[in-house]
Amino acid sequence: MAEQKRLEQVYHYSDLGVASWYDFAVAIQGIAFEKGLLDKKIPIQLIPGNAYPTPVKRPVFSLLYKKQNGNAENWKEALKTVITELLNEAGYLQSSDYI
Repeated sequence: MAEQKRLEQVYHYSDLGVASWYDFAVAIQGIAFEKGLLDKKIPIQLIPGNAYPTPVKRPVFSLLYKKQNGNAENWKEALKTVITELLNEAGYLQSSDYI
């Protein structure tokens, strides 16, 4: 049986900045439009949490506490980098379009 390492703590990671699911969707659409994957932008509606019922009780507003480290960047820049790299790997972008 393989030896398992015991984790003493649970770590979470996120890039810098704050984003809701709405912010995330708007950012993805913006990058897709910028990269020519969409012909036009469509309205993305912000909905309150109570309009999306779930059995789990959620806080009204919560953030992940994080210490800033030297490797973190703003989440929007990191998202743009990831999407650009995926498109490049899939052959959707020419090298001149890269980031």
